[in-house]
Amino acid sequence: MFIVLGSLIVLVCAAWSAHTAWFASHAIKVSGQILVVGEEARDPEGCIRYVVFSFLDASGVVHTQRTNTDGGLSQNQKVCILYNPADPEDSTISSTHSGGGSRSLRLSA
Repeated sequence: MFIVLGSLIVLVCAAWSAHTAWFASHAIKVSGQILVVGEEARDPEGCIRYVVFSFLDASGVVHTQRTNTDGGLSQNQKVCILYNPADPEDSTISSTHSGGGSRSLRLSA
């Protein structure tokens, strides 16, 4: 049983790594902006922080998305976005423009 479970975990990790490698080599980098920073009570254990951000893709379409975050971002902050041109909902906040260090928040559509 443990061998089967371990093998399944290895396969999932390998698939995730392959997707990440593909994303890193195909993603387009654009500027974006944090629109909202908020907290949402989920359970008695605490709150989940989230941000809503927007970016303009290469074809001129504006995308507005929400993702969970560990904090450190502020409203109206400029950020770098990496997105999959075949599916712009598959995007990542890759860093801030203020030079305040690198940040990577992965979204799943």
